[in-house]
Amino acid sequence: IVHLGLTAIHECPPHLIERMIDLALASDIGEDSRLLAVNTLAREQREDVLAALLQLSVGGRSWFGRTRLQPKTPVLVAVVRALATTWSSDPRASGVLTAAVRSADRDLRQAVIRGTS
Repeated sequence: IVHLGLTAIHECPPHLIERMIDLALASDIGEDSRLLAVNTLAREQREDVLAALLQLSVGGRSWFGRTRLQPKTPVLVAVVRALATTWSSDPRASGVLTAAVRSADRDLRQAVIRGTS
């Protein structure tokens, strides 16, 4: 039922954004539902949305202090695209976007390009 509801939402009503964040962060629902929640949040310019996107993408720091990404999943690719689309000028997102551009993974690099174009 959650998945069906997410497929019907094209723009997130303000009163549902917190619920979308909870769904995006939930580890007990299917990845396809989490992906839909992230895509629903992609254009929202709210601090709590940015915090959730960063939580979903940052996997720690390298020895050199660079941001490491979480292991690649469709959710991570969607998060990188969302950050590139809505938060590309925000310094808090720059570490994730830089890590994605430097990644050997083509999908992550393309997510940044598609998000900023």
